[in-house]
Amino acid sequence: MSANDRSTARPPHRSRGRRLLTQLGIGLAALIVVELALRATGLGPPATLADPYVGFDGSRPLFLPDATGNFLQTAPYKLRHFNDQQFAVQKPANTVRVVCLGGSTTYGRPYSDSTSFAGWLRELLPLADPTRNWEVINAGGVSYASYRVAAVMEELTAYDPDIFVLYTGHNEFLEERTYAELQETPSGLLALLSTLRRTALFHLAERTLGTLPADNGPPEGASLLPGEVRTLLDRSVGLDAYSRDEPLRVRIFDHLRLNLTRMADLAAAAGSELVLVTPASELTDCRPFKSEHSEGLSPERADAIDALLAGLELTGGEELLSHADTVAALSAAVRDDPGHALSWYQWGRSLQATGKSDQALAALRRARDEDIVPLRAPSQVRDIVVAAAAEAELHCLDWETRLGELTQELTGAAIPGSDFFLDHVHMTIDGNRQLAVDLIHSFSTAALLQLSSGWEPGAIAAVETTVLAGLDLHAHVAALSRLAAVLDWAGKRDEARELTRRALADSGGGDAMALWQEGNYRRDDGDAVGAIESYQAALAIDPGYLQAQANLAGTLMAEWRLDEAAEAIERTLALDPDHVESHFLMGIVLEEWGQRRESRNSFRRAIRLAPNHVDALNQLGVSLLRDHEVKEAEQAMRGAILADPGGVRAHFNLGILLSGTGRVDEALIEYETVVITDPEHARAWHRLGLAQAITGLVAEGVTSLERSTQLSPDNALYRQDLEQARTKLRFAVPRGR
Repeated sequence: MSANDRSTARPPHRSRGRRLLTQLGIGLAALIVVELALRATGLGPPATLADPYVGFDGSRPLFLPDATGNFLQTAPYKLRHFNDQQFAVQKPANTVRVVCLGGSTTYGRPYSDSTSFAGWLRELLPLADPTRNWEVINAGGVSYASYRVAAVMEELTAYDPDIFVLYTGHNEFLEERTYAELQETPSGLLALLSTLRRTALFHLAERTLGTLPADNGPPEGASLLPGEVRTLLDRSVGLDAYSRDEPLRVRIFDHLRLNLTRMADLAAAAGSELVLVTPASELTDCRPFKSEHSEGLSPERADAIDALLAGLELTGGEELLSHADTVAALSAAVRDDPGHALSWYQWGRSLQATGKSDQALAALRRARDEDIVPLRAPSQVRDIVVAAAAEAELHCLDWETRLGELTQELTGAAIPGSDFFLDHVHMTIDGNRQLAVDLIHSFSTAALLQLSSGWEPGAIAAVETTVLAGLDLHAHVAALSRLAAVLDWAGKRDEARELTRRALADSGGGDAMALWQEGNYRRDDGDAVGAIESYQAALAIDPGYLQAQANLAGTLMAEWRLDEAAEAIERTLALDPDHVESHFLMGIVLEEWGQRRESRNSFRRAIRLAPNHVDALNQLGVSLLRDHEVKEAEQAMRGAILADPGGVRAHFNLGILLSGTGRVDEALIEYETVVITDPEHARAWHRLGLAQAITGLVAEGVTSLERSTQLSPDNALYRQDLEQARTKLRFAVPRGR
């Protein structure tokens, strides 16, 4: 072979590579042709695919036709979670139908539709673009996460929507989902399968192999959720239902990504625009709901951090937060314990107090992200929403960033607080108005409307004045009171008290619920007289307010004002004949009045209504023992112990019963249980010492009796019994002789 031939010859491996690429190209082209052919013949995949993570049991439509069949209205069974909305089945001419989707922020909590951002859009859009008719439907569902929002969106695509506005992300952790075997599937593989399922070829293969889920429903292994929301917080354990679970957290974020993709597909299939909004939350004054120490942190260091944070909670005040020692201690805490949400929160507040607002913002966001009960959308949610918008080429209003800019203008720091939020996620009326204004500007940027010359600050302010003038003050105050009650339940007492104060101020002291809450705070602060006044004021406004009546009765009982308490208890039972605590309290009153038979009837009624009512079981046992009805008394006391094995009162009372019936060995065990649980229980040490002395354990008895006199040095009986036991010990025959 000549040199020239060698220079033009191609290496064999290059030829094979080219042939392989050519074959792959031909194969890919063939697949594309088949894909297009299948779609052309109507054999393509559905416009949107089933959620592989969850399905719903017994879900029902959100909107039902009215009697005429011309209008749709929110179904009565949905009004617990949705605003009452109505719109025409056939959209009127020259009308732009805007559907707002999401959770309780979209709904308008703590208020309702009229002051939600959807309500503000309804008022402001005609001003922004009067050339068209604007129809805004508020389809925000309280506690609805993205997978439930997607189902609502799917229903509404049938009603010719023009624009969907989606504000979601705060509720992704509210409901329990197990994800079953999907937990074992890598996230990347799930994403690939999601992409493949959007092709006609994959859909044909599933149909051919018989692997399509029935009715395009959730595949095998998906969690089956109830038709309506049942949150983890609705359980009696409340916040205790949450613990750190990083794998689950990753799956929840994957699920959110998938649902945003599904909703983008739904909007595209309906010929609608979809505008995404990143969820924002309160940072400045919102303590994390629950914190857990980082894995691997030593118990000693955890205790030290807890003591530091407890000291800050006790003293409060900005001065301490800005103190150099506090700053250094908090800096060390977040360094050593980076997973502890409350440490980050206090560190953020400390940075705020020292003027380091940028660092404070980062720390407070980290506090939100480390919260074990993530009722505020973590930072990853904002990133997922922005990425989903970019991937699907959707319009996106980065509300979290925008709200930071607005807060910066107001306060000098881009850290949203009470200027825009009433609680951890729900905005003030002005916050909702501002979101609506920014959405309108987003619509304009996206060419969804053309701003008119009338869209200027003065005109917007005039609309605002009209809306605010039409507000129902009673509904406004009631919303604040309801929100305060929820925050109080969640342990956020300071925030709850502030909302209660605002509700009382706005109502001029005329809101029964706010007065009831004020009474609760006064009672907890040890101001029983003030609490009674607040409860009575609440009842003067609403005589049928059961909770206020019951709390009044309980506070009067605690003050041992028995006659007044009995009257309040009777009024409570008139409102609710099955009010358990009132039957129990009436039993106490009747016992004090010497009406033991009637007293025991009240205790038994409480136990029938609540079989594990520890106090009623215990008091019934004590009452029966006083009348020497030993067998039934023992049964009641043992019932109290079964209901609360760690409770000392039932163990102590059972010990007295057993001692009195000669079963001292058994009584000794009960007294030992009490002093182990409560080492400061002087009466139990005294009884234990006597039982030990009687059973021959004289030295042990002396030790126990000495402990009782140490705890109660002025008790003459304890000193007398101790001296007798010491005398008995001096003359006791030593064991073994």
